[in-house]
Amino acid sequence: MKKIHVALVGNQNCGKSSLFNILTRSNQKIGNFPGVTIEKKEGSFYLEKRIKVIDLPGTYSMFPYSEEEKITRDYLFQNKPDIIVNILDGTILQRGLYLTLQLLSLNIPMIVVINMMDEVEEIGMKIDISSLSSMLHVPVCGISAKKEEGIEAFFIQLKESSVSLIKPQSVFMSYDIENIYHKIHT
Repeated sequence: MKKIHVALVGNQNCGKSSLFNILTRSNQKIGNFPGVTIEKKEGSFYLEKRIKVIDLPGTYSMFPYSEEEKITRDYLFQNKPDIIVNILDGTILQRGLYLTLQLLSLNIPMIVVINMMDEVEEIGMKIDISSLSSMLHVPVCGISAKKEEGIEAFFIQLKESSVSLIKPQSVFMSYDIENIYHKIHT
C-alpha cells in the first residue's frame, strides 16, 4: 500500500503545527509567535492509507529570504509531496493568498485550509469558501485547529484527495489577490 506524503505549508503563525498535532496526535511545540517551526517535522496517521505528514516552517513566498523559508521551498521542489495542504489564517486571508497562488503553480494536488474560522466569525467577517474553491479550482475547507472544529470535513477532503491526486489547473496566476479577496468576502 502506497504511503501518501502530505506537506503542511503556510505563513508563519497560521496554525500548521496545531493541525499537525491534530493529525498525528503528537505534541509538537506551538506558539503565538513566528518561527516556532524552524525545521521540518514528520509524523503519520492512517486514513485508509498511511499518510505521512510533514510540517514545514512558515513562509510567505516561494522566493525565500530566511533559512526556514529555504527549507520549505527546497522540500517542495526536491521531494514533490503527493498533496500540499496550504493553511491560511482566515483573519488575515490576503497575506496567505499570495503564497497560495504561488503553490498552485507547482502543479501538485492541493487542499486549501482556512484556519481560525472561529475568530473570523467573532470579528464579524464571512468568507465564501465555495467561491474561493471555484476560483482556485482546488478544495477549500474552513477549520478552527484550536477548537478542533471542521476537522472531520477536512479528513473527508483529504481522503478524497489522497485517492484522486488531481493536480490543479495552471490558470490561477491571472487572478490578483485583491480580486479574489473581494469576491469571497460576503
